[in-house]
Amino acid sequence: MPQQPFIEIHHLRKSFKNNLVLNDINLDVHYGDILGVIGKSGSGKTTLLNLMIGFMKPDLGEILFQSRDIKS
Repeated sequence: MPQQPFIEIHHLRKSFKNNLVLNDINLDVHYGDILGVIGKSGSGKTTLLNLMIGFMKPDLGEILFQSRDIKS
């Protein structure tokens, strides 16, 4: 039986006022994976990481950490 991913992101969306920063982000990070987030300035890297650790709440979508919703 395959193990559940360590982190799961489903249909994540985040905007600030009229500026859509992240739209329909989907990602699975499995145990033992190494994750790197790279991109241009203003591409949403910090926003994604802040959502993943619970500093911000997404407009839509869910983030699961070890199969538990981080909003709980």
